[in-house]
Parts: sequence; structure tokens; C-alpha cells
Amino acid sequence: MVNRDNTVYTGYKNSYPEDGAYIRYTGYKNSNPEDGAYIRYTGYKNSNPEDGAYIRYTGYKNSNPEDGAYIRYTGYKNSNPEDGAYIRYTGYKNSNPEDGAYIRYTGYKNSNPEDGAYIRYTGYKNSNPEDGAYIRYTGYKNSYPEDGAYIRYTGYKNSNQRMVLISGNGYKK
Repeated sequence: MVNRDNTVYTGYKNSYPEDGAYIRYTGYKNSNPEDGAYIRYTGYKNSNPEDGAYIRYTGYKNSNPEDGAYIRYTGYKNSNPEDGAYIRYTGYKNSNPEDGAYIRYTGYKNSNPEDGAYIRYTGYKNSNPEDGAYIRYTGYKNSYPEDGAYIRYTGYKNSNQRMVLISGNGYKK
């Protein structure tokens, strides 16, 4: 499927409005209001207020204050400062600077520059330029230009206008 931002997911649906980004997975439901982004997974609950975004998983607790977004998992601790969002997993470290959000998983590396957020998974490569955020999974391609975000999975194609695509085995930019 190809969206207005040229994102292509094999059997997946994905779109990205002006003031938010969201991903839809096959058999999953997902929506994105004007001022927030969130993901919904099959059998999971998810909502997104006007000024924030958060994800709720079945059997998990999740809340979202007015000016921030965060995710809470059962038995996990999670908080959200006024101007940022971050996720903390049991036994995991996570923090959120003033102007960005990022997630760190046990044994995983993750950082967040001033104007962007990104996640790095063990054995995965991930980076975040000044004005964008993206996630890269092993054998996956992913990048994020100024006005869009997208994730590329192995065997999947994904791109976004105004962004130089990452291509080739090993996924080089």
C-alpha cells in the first residue's frame, strides 16, 4: 500500500497526517487525531487525547496527561514530565530530556538528541537526525525526514517524500 508520504508496507497500512504519525498493522486498528499519535494493536485498547499520545496494551495500564505522552505496562513504572514522553520497563532504564522522548530497553542502547527521539534495540542500529526520529531493526530499513516518520521492515518497502531513501542489503543511507 502506498500513502501520500510514499510509505509502503507489505500488507500493512500506514499514513501520516500533518500533525501526527501513526502506524497500522495488518489486522490492527490505528488512528491519529490532529495533535497526537498512537498505535492500536488487535485486542488492545488505545486512545489519544487532544494534546498527547499513548498506547494501551491488554491487561496493561496506561494514561496520558495533558501535555505529554507515556506508556505504562503492567508491573512496570512509567511517568511523563510536562514537556516530554518516555517509557520505562521493569528492569529497564528510561529517561526523557526536555525536548524529546526516548525509550531504553535492558541491554539496549537508546538516546535522544534535542530535537528528536529514537529507539535502539540490541543488535539493531538506530539513529536520529536533528529534525526527525526513526527506528531501525536488524535487517530493516527506516528513516525519518522533516515532515514524516516511517519504519521499514525486512522485505518491506517504505519511504517518505523529501527523504533520501535507505537502500541496499545492510540498509545504508
